[in-house]
Amino acid sequence: MKFFFLFLTFLLCSFSAYAERLSISTGFNIYEAKYLKMMTEEVFKRANMELDFQILPNKRSLVNANSGIGDGEAARIWSINKVYPNLIPIAPNIHVIDIILISKNNIHIKNFSDLQNYTVGLVRGVKIAKTLAQKAKPQRIVEATNYKALIKMLINDRVDFAIVNKIGMFTDLLEVRNQTFYMKHTPLKRVKVYMQLHKKHKRLISKFEKAFESIH
Repeated sequence: MKFFFLFLTFLLCSFSAYAERLSISTGFNIYEAKYLKMMTEEVFKRANMELDFQILPNKRSLVNANSGIGDGEAARIWSINKVYPNLIPIAPNIHVIDIILISKNNIHIKNFSDLQNYTVGLVRGVKIAKTLAQKAKPQRIVEATNYKALIKMLINDRVDFAIVNKIGMFTDLLEVRNQTFYMKHTPLKRVKVYMQLHKKHKRLISKFEKAFESIH
């Protein structure tokens, strides 16, 4: 009997030595994804968890996380579960982004509602940008696969304005030479984003909340 308890203790200790591993993805571009990976790695370290981090196309990242193909998403708005109901947000926030309006031509926009006279572009899967665009009721909304494609649309006059994440857009603009863009000075919205877990990992929420709180 003593041997049995010793063996059982050994098995339990061996099992606990292996931390649980989750796959977390992001749809942000490579520059912001590096920051999010660094933050997520620190959170997982403090939660005593193992991490597989993936950079995917924006919408695919959300779809995979919501369907359970992945285990979660690195950074999305708190209310994303209104569209993707299997995701649970973890507080506090992991990142803050500014949503801005840019154009190739110097078109004066006094109010956001003035966009109703123009074509507006955005990146597919960026829900906050699409929500803002729909509220403005522009002539047309055009969705690009990524920020590089959206920049080309602006340059080729396929859209008059683009609603974008400031940091994500600026890093891709570094690759565009001899081209002027105009930015509306005040952000349309400042948005906190949160790591999202698939509901199958609901039991881990408190562990991750403590990890985020210790960072904040």
